[in-house]
Amino acid sequence: MAEETSKKVAAATNPRGIPVAPFVDKVEDYVTSRAEVEATLKKFQEMISHGTVSENEKGKHTTNGRGISVAWAEELLTTRLATAKLNLSNCEEDLDFLREQITTMEVATARVYNWDVTMKRKEKGDHEALESGGKDGSSNG
Repeated sequence: MAEETSKKVAAATNPRGIPVAPFVDKVEDYVTSRAEVEATLKKFQEMISHGTVSENEKGKHTTNGRGISVAWAEELLTTRLATAKLNLSNCEEDLDFLREQITTMEVATARVYNWDVTMKRKEKGDHEALESGGKDGSSNG
């Protein structure tokens, strides 16, 4: 049972693959005899070593107590922040571009509508002129 629990915990990760550190509430869930202690401790040490740095680099890097390098996490967050800022900048640029395009289309729509109104008025004026020309009795006949 202890090996099954250990395997389940070791396999669990967050969406980006960072392993979940096991929370040991009851030691009996991880070891059932003293013979398993060494293997369990070794497994835990391996999990810790994946996220920590060597003793020589401790002056530059620290860990948060859960086996994840603070420097690595800071680098990850810095990279994600830069990506988010770039995405925001791109979205703002696209929004400005779309606003400009909408304004251009509104002006074009108004121009076409106004042209149509002018053409209708001209046609109506031409039609009325034709009708009034024939009705006023000023024909040469």
